[in-house]
Amino acid sequence: MVKSSRKNYFSYDDLRYMNYSYRWKVLENCSLKELEFLLLCTPYEFNASDLDKEIVRNIISYRSTLMRKQFRPTKKTIQRVVQVSDNFLKAWESGFARGKTMIDALYENEQKKGKTPLDNIYWIRIQLCPNLVEKDPKTGEWGSFREYDDILDVMIAYLESDIVFKMYVRYDPATKDESDFWDDTRVCRKVNWNDEPIIPACFKDYYLCYAIHVLVDHNNWALQDIARINNIEVTVSHMEELGPF
Repeated sequence: MVKSSRKNYFSYDDLRYMNYSYRWKVLENCSLKELEFLLLCTPYEFNASDLDKEIVRNIISYRSTLMRKQFRPTKKTIQRVVQVSDNFLKAWESGFARGKTMIDALYENEQKKGKTPLDNIYWIRIQLCPNLVEKDPKTGEWGSFREYDDILDVMIAYLESDIVFKMYVRYDPATKDESDFWDDTRVCRKVNWNDEPIIPACFKDYYLCYAIHVLVDHNNWALQDIARINNIEVTVSHMEELGPF
């Protein structure tokens, strides 16, 4: 757990009563340790109000600015971020493969019953959730055993991965058409997201997928945070037609 060395008099609860402009001024004068202490004081995401979510985004944004200044492009860190990028692609691909298997089995079963779905088109829903897992020293099992005692736990909780890491793709089990998946920005390797202004030049010779762009540019994650992701959960379901997102 990050221990506070805060000299400021305000607490996380005080941030709730500050107007937007004043809150920004307060946060921009905080040190990295102060910002991380405030993050660890946030309510659990399922109890968070819209104001709490806004405050957390503000804190993460300032923290990211400081973290970027501290980033040191060691070979180990660079390779770790590239590995996480590849793991995201593999997770999407694993989800699609599982979805295809489900739909092919369903389609074959319906054909045996003499049923033919409209246009033979099904939708696959794939959702990813990056997280940080460790081995339980007592049981030896792998999992997430912490409760908001790590900055990454808080950031993952507030990531809203059900929105930013959810994909809907079409698949035709009759023609085995997979183009809707492979043409999707999130898995297409034709576009390398390593040239974003916010990405250091040390990644110019490496491939970074869209997920890294989403975390860094859309959610203000630091590359040091991304390097710590060691597991990506994949949830797959199918629909006969695309319903509400």
